[in-house]
Amino acid sequence: MINNQDYAKMSKNIEGARNMSDKIKKLDRLKDAISNNKDIKDEHKEQALSKVKEWYIEDKAEGILGEELLKITKEFAPILEEIGLL
Repeated sequence: MINNQDYAKMSKNIEGARNMSDKIKKLDRLKDAISNNKDIKDEHKEQALSKVKEWYIEDKAEGILGEELLKITKEFAPILEEIGLL
C-alpha cells in the first residue's frame, strides 16, 4: 500500500518528468524553427543550434537560452516568442 508521503514523492517525480518533457519539446521546436528560417544567416543558425544542443544536454534554464540566442542576433526574437521561451 502506498502512503501519503510515497504518493507525494511519486507525484513530484511525475511532474518533474512532465516539465522535462515540455522543455525538450520546446527545444526541439526551437531547433526546427531555427533550421527552417530563411531570414537568419547560416553562420547564426550554426551558432544557435550549437547553443540549443548545449542546453539540451546540460538542461540549462530556458530564459538563459533565449538570452544567449538573442546575443547572436535579434532575429531569433519572433521564434522564441512563438515557442514561449521569451
